[in-house]
Amino acid sequence: MVQSTDINGQVFNLEPILLIDNLSDNEVYIGTSRGLRIENKTIWRIKRYTNVNGIRKFAYPNGKQDFNYVWNDRFTYNYQ
Repeated sequence: MVQSTDINGQVFNLEPILLIDNLSDNEVYIGTSRGLRIENKTIWRIKRYTNVNGIRKFAYPNGKQDFNYVWNDRFTYNYQ
């Protein structure tokens, strides 16, 4: 969870944002950001779930689980 400060100096936690793009039963994209929902900014960790012939797989862009991807570009990444 990410902490932020309000105008009175109070520290609070930001809930993570979760987006799910359920393309089909066999392909789902899951995006998580640290409290901001700006889909065209480089703040997302994206996971792709696939199910091919009963083999289920989770993969990340370039095999990395970093929060430095753009949700709107999720279809352009190479998932490993």
